[in-house]
Amino acid sequence: MKKIITSILLASILAFFLFIYTSQPLKIEGHSTFDDGHTQVVVYELHNDGFTKVHIKDVAVNGRSDSDIVQLGVSYDTSQFVQFLSDNPNIMFMEFDQEPIFPKVSPKDIKAIIEKNEMTPIHYGIKVEQPEHLIESLTIQYRYFGFPVTKTYKVRD
Repeated sequence: MKKIITSILLASILAFFLFIYTSQPLKIEGHSTFDDGHTQVVVYELHNDGFTKVHIKDVAVNGRSDSDIVQLGVSYDTSQFVQFLSDNPNIMFMEFDQEPIFPKVSPKDIKAIIEKNEMTPIHYGIKVEQPEHLIESLTIQYRYFGFPVTKTYKVRD
């Protein structure tokens, strides 16, 4: 009986690790671009399809980590997506490890969040300032259920 319980426990733990490894909760759903002829700024719309918050640890652009050109954008209490040069005071940019990415808010819950006005994060974006090269890929390292996950997204403007 002890062997059966141990086997079931080990199988459950293995299934959980497999779930974490294959789930990939962070999704990039679109982008907006600003280009003034000298610098290109792209904000990639990001959301979490997972069951719990995600903590971003590092973002690499075209395989290179450079925290000087990458920031996390968060839209609080507004239905507006994260955009660069927005005059909306509820859209803020920060270091990518400053705020967790909470699971995606359903459209019906957004209205209630806006009405409460409690600075609840609704939309997220990754802002990349890339003055010289085209952005071909983003590699995001994050923690999901406390485990490290790395995902590379092929993006091309």
